[in-house]
Amino acid sequence: MFAVNQNFYVFNRPVIRRKEGLLFTRKLDKPKAIIGSGVWAGLVETGKSLGDDANYILDIESGFGVNSKYMTDKAKQITAEFEKRYKEKFRVDAPSNAYVAFWSAWIALHEILTKTNELDPQKIRQIASEIDISDKETNTGMGAKYAPIGHPDAGHNLRSISIVRQRFNDKLYVVYPTKFAVMKGQPDPGWGSKKASEDQVKNWMSEIK
Repeated sequence: MFAVNQNFYVFNRPVIRRKEGLLFTRKLDKPKAIIGSGVWAGLVETGKSLGDDANYILDIESGFGVNSKYMTDKAKQITAEFEKRYKEKFRVDAPSNAYVAFWSAWIALHEILTKTNELDPQKIRQIASEIDISDKETNTGMGAKYAPIGHPDAGHNLRSISIVRQRFNDKLYVVYPTKFAVMKGQPDPGWGSKKASEDQVKNWMSEIK
């Protein structure tokens, strides 16, 4: 963890796990913003442990839940089918890491392996280097465009980003980047004042055109 100043606290993913994140959160003195990662900030257990005080926490990670108005119709259909099957199998809503894993597998299977018809590493690498998927074609805010050999980030997805979501009543709402947002980020009112009704959340969401 590090403090940007006495009002803003950032929990860094490599060192903060769920128990440590909850412990540090309880010890903070009147923070104006708490910024965490999916290792703890995005978990349902955080809400169970902190109650209303889990509201307004900002969660930064690779994720899901971008504004459907930004997505292509095909991406909406694929996402809906994935959510349906996941809930049927596991009896819970899919978490953020499941969305990222699903879209990674979908791209590998439907955009790469189906075009090679074999498992030759060189051919797979060649096809992968040619795909060009925009951020409108998934619900994670990430497209797919891999850096070619010779590039400083060769093999990495140049369209991989993190998104910022805010917690309210054990749900996560994308607030940044603004083109993906389903609501504007809300200022943290401080300990003991974090209760947020469903009507409040709906009103904030209605402000996004």
